[in-house]
Amino acid sequence: MSKNKSNRGKDPSTFTIMKLCAITGGRCQFCNKFLLTDQFTYQDNNDSNVAHIVASSPNGPRGSEETSYELSDKISNLMLLCLEHHHLIDNKKYLDTYTVEYLQNLKQSREKMFAQYGDTVNLPETTIVVLHAKIKNKDEVNYSLQQMVASILLQMRPSDLYGIEFNLSCAYDYSSQDYWSYMKRQLKDLYSQKISRILELNPQAHFSVFPLAPIPLIMQLGFLMGDKVNNTIHQHFRNPSSWNWLCMDKTNDFVVTSEKLADGDKLAIIVAISADISIKRITDVYDSDVVYKISAANLGVDAIKSEKDLEAFGLAYLSVCDEIKNCYPNIDEIAIFPAVPISVAFEMGRRFMKGVYPKFTIYDEYDGFIKTLTLEE
Repeated sequence: MSKNKSNRGKDPSTFTIMKLCAITGGRCQFCNKFLLTDQFTYQDNNDSNVAHIVASSPNGPRGSEETSYELSDKISNLMLLCLEHHHLIDNKKYLDTYTVEYLQNLKQSREKMFAQYGDTVNLPETTIVVLHAKIKNKDEVNYSLQQMVASILLQMRPSDLYGIEFNLSCAYDYSSQDYWSYMKRQLKDLYSQKISRILELNPQAHFSVFPLAPIPLIMQLGFLMGDKVNNTIHQHFRNPSSWNWLCMDKTNDFVVTSEKLADGDKLAIIVAISADISIKRITDVYDSDVVYKISAANLGVDAIKSEKDLEAFGLAYLSVCDEIKNCYPNIDEIAIFPAVPISVAFEMGRRFMKGVYPKFTIYDEYDGFIKTLTLEE
């Protein structure tokens, strides 16, 4: 095998290095930092390091008597890194962490993502919007921006690599009206600062929405965006973890029923898509005279597998809203009890028409249903 006097393998050629820079976009394959411009002064500055996965020398980090010389100049064994992360992966203390397999997987995933992104340059542009808040104010929900970007590639291209994040938090008790008032106000303020400002400059701007938050807050975001803002809602699936729709065809049906419990015009709507909700659980907290119910034929967390499923739900939902509007023209409030996937929650808020429908007061499951926030303004 070819080696030089320093017991290292052959250096990569200029063409190999140029190709490595091209397939990485000139970014560190560890932290994604752009390596040819200083981050603070924006002056030209080459911080790029060509790093070996299997060391060029058998005695180097991850070195091998069998393959070090053979792989020394091969692009499959090279990563583009910033100086900081070149030092990190080669630090003897961390060699058990940054193994050959780990770095090969990182290299492949970064290069695949960049290639997919490059294929989208002529596609319409969208801004990623992440709504993030603790569930029940306890369970932290983590998310992967890479998964979100992957779900829109080949249809649209992200306007930037980071998007807009609504990271909501609150110290009040989840069941208190202080909590919901604060979170609603926080969301509205952030929407005005970030989304409304973009729309002022470009009314046709498109947004791809990725919510991981309590259902009432997702409904509120859908309501703020409405059907006048160009947007696409994305559904998260757990197994495997992905934001890609599971299929393209319609897989579920939605049934609308109603039950009169007493004379009067206090109305409730049960939306049972992820799980069933009994009427008794509603009447325990809300003295309803008439209960409408939208049920999925196939209940479950994956009840909405496709955009066509979501569209079919939307039609059933609008039919209930329109029937209530026509049959009960004088009521000013409807209580909503949802057990729904996040895409359905957003759709319910998005399709709510202020001034046409009564205000919607949303209840959420928290050791029994609790009153949360109202869609009204």
